[in-house]
Amino acid sequence: MASPVGPTFINPLAVDNTQTASSRNGVSREQFLKILTAEMTHQNPLEPMENSEFMAQLAQLEQLSASSQVADGMKALLAATTIANAGSLIGKYIRGSDAEGMTVEGMVEKIQFIDGRGFAVLDNGSMLAFEGVQEIISADAVSGATGEEI
Repeated sequence: MASPVGPTFINPLAVDNTQTASSRNGVSREQFLKILTAEMTHQNPLEPMENSEFMAQLAQLEQLSASSQVADGMKALLAATTIANAGSLIGKYIRGSDAEGMTVEGMVEKIQFIDGRGFAVLDNGSMLAFEGVQEIISADAVSGATGEEI
């Protein structure tokens, strides 16, 4: 048997989505406008801000906004991919260690997310956190090796 290699899972529910691009941009725009207003109010009348400087600052703000939206989109894509990958464990036989170091194994019946952590719920009623998984074996390989139906 090959040496156990644990999968890498990033829990989509652990990602902090409380501040979206739109909320970050609302604060950033507000701060930007306050700073810009202060600059224009307190600028030297003999050396006023150039239009090019003003446009450069607006362009930077829009770039920040676009970057935030891309980051939020990437987080959503990562969450969807993680859930899809976790779903592929259903029907597989897994083996690993729980938080106390005890070996847990069984057929994955469902995937569950609790308090931001992902768990495989096994046919024997036990649960194994994704980070504790050490082996993933197809059900056919397990039943062929033992000669028993699972």
